[in-house]
Amino acid sequence: QQSAILSQACLSLDYFLDEYGDDGCCNEGAQYFEHAGLCLFGCMEILRQITGNDLHDLFFHPLIRNIADYIVRMYAGGGYYFNYADCSARPGHRNSRDFLFAIRTQNQALAEFSAADYRSCSWDEKLLSAEENIWYHLLQIQLHSQMTDYPDTGQKPKDSWFESTGILIARDGRFSLAARAGSNGDSHNHNDVGSVILYKDSRPFLIDLGVETYTSKTFSPQRYEIWTMQSAYHNLPTFYDGDTPVMQKAGPEYAAASVSHEISEQKSCVSMDLAPVYADPRIRSFRRTVTLYKGESVTIEDQYDGELSCVLSLMTFTEPVIKKAGESLFQILLPSVGLIEAAGIKTARYETCPIRDPRLKKAWEHDCFRILLGGDRGRFSVSFF
Repeated sequence: QQSAILSQACLSLDYFLDEYGDDGCCNEGAQYFEHAGLCLFGCMEILRQITGNDLHDLFFHPLIRNIADYIVRMYAGGGYYFNYADCSARPGHRNSRDFLFAIRTQNQALAEFSAADYRSCSWDEKLLSAEENIWYHLLQIQLHSQMTDYPDTGQKPKDSWFESTGILIARDGRFSLAARAGSNGDSHNHNDVGSVILYKDSRPFLIDLGVETYTSKTFSPQRYEIWTMQSAYHNLPTFYDGDTPVMQKAGPEYAAASVSHEISEQKSCVSMDLAPVYADPRIRSFRRTVTLYKGESVTIEDQYDGELSCVLSLMTFTEPVIKKAGESLFQILLPSVGLIEAAGIKTARYETCPIRDPRLKKAWEHDCFRILLGGDRGRFSVSFF
């Protein structure tokens, strides 16, 4: 009977792992790592214990190591994570499960990150006051002293390319950048192919709002009527036929084309054609290249060929100050964050995005802003300093 139970448990985990690409990326975002990667770890740890450590070597499998490594690679700084799909930018703290997953997979960067994040928690958070799972509490007690005293040697994750989802993650010590190719067919999808998330000195520069409190509409055919799901409210172009917006479409068939990426000591970048995601013959091509020039700046370069007018959206947490600086050139200051220079732009304005929903307020405690850059056609570039 024990053998049958063990076989069924391993079969169930095997089915679960079939949903992952080799890179270990959770396409539901960092918030769901707790319900995906960490629950996988819990099952594996229990199986390891009841088999007398016979299954310990499974933690060294490349896929398992990549699943563990995912969460530290998605960290943007200051408590924020890169939050594609229905993920919040503030999905919560690391705890004993993250730390032990790091120990089992021999991931020093994750171990240091988890321990440091645990030390930053309030006592209420350390006590897991809202958690019902007794095993999680026992792990927290057992590992508390080790996490409290764990040394921090400055181990940091390297730049990453997640092939399964088309996400580039890059850092240079000041900037933390995420840029997404992929498709609009991910679980808990938002229509956001090509969108960029950027932090500078752990402060939000370009943001992804996340998702409002779940309702029946969230998981209905009307899902993409919800504003936070739409490409117009991500860091993306929206095209216009007169006053009628043309936005991205949902589904796995709507994917970036001609995707390429580069990771080096000097720069990390990703390039893609977004036209197929809008599926409108009047949009012949929209080539987007996103580059982190290490130690210098971040640049979004767009080249558009089509018949419709184009407006670029930039979502920010800080209210912008917009100044015309020359012919087709605007400077946009985000006080205490940084400077944006937009070239090839004809018009620039912004609007307020009221943050009233309780779930959004957990990440964004005040209203956010949507900068609208009228580019029409041709080549545009937006640089961040």
